[in-house]
Amino acid sequence: MCLVLSCLLALSAPVNAEQRSDDELQSAKISLITVCGGGGVSVSPGDPRQGCQDYTLEVTGRGTVNFEGRSGVWMLGKYSHSIPVTAIGELVSAFDEAKFFTLRDEYVNGLSPHGSGYALKLAIGARTKSVFTYRSGGGPDVAPEILKILVQRLEDASDVQRYMTEGAKPRAGSLPNPRE
Repeated sequence: MCLVLSCLLALSAPVNAEQRSDDELQSAKISLITVCGGGGVSVSPGDPRQGCQDYTLEVTGRGTVNFEGRSGVWMLGKYSHSIPVTAIGELVSAFDEAKFFTLRDEYVNGLSPHGSGYALKLAIGARTKSVFTYRSGGGPDVAPEILKILVQRLEDASDVQRYMTEGAKPRAGSLPNPRE
């Protein structure tokens, strides 16, 4: 009985990035996809006075950042750049500490064409989890605070602001995405 209990406890314990193999970290992919309805206010951490920022952000375990700006961001189109792979380990640790895989699949406050939201996805090893949050018009955001923190950590680590703010210019290493 004790052996079974200790095995269950070991399986339920969160895995830190330091405990993950290099292969597992290199296979990691973290994605953020924003969704904008007509006239919605972004629930992503960007400045809501800018309107809804509609973009896709993907960070791979090898340090590649892919960005596609669709509207409400300074640079429209697809761009790629690299970040240190150590940042991926730190991001994965943040997702582990937040117990991302235990969050609900969605946090929705009404569905209307004037709302906004985002999907945050982590794929690592054989596990994949997506969490979707959406709010109608001016309704309250029902996403847990930890989800907003993870989005902010992802945006900070990926240096996505290089594409988002007025006057932004691609820095050295920011190239139009060759996947187009």
